Amino acid sequence: MTIAEQNLESIYGSAFCLIFSNKKECFSVNLDSLTRTGIRVNPEVLILAHPHNE
Repeated sequence: MTIAEQNLESIYGSAFCLIFSNKKECFSVNLDSLTRTGIRVNPEVLILAHPHNE
């Protein structure tokens, strides 16, 4: 599993991308990459995630 930071382009190879902007922290999830890892993520975490195209 890969986690990227501040690089939306890398979300295509990463399961999670951490985003820091405008005094706000958020993250996005690449469900395709996450599915390939076989790691199970709590659905509540997925609800909190922002779509990777925002």
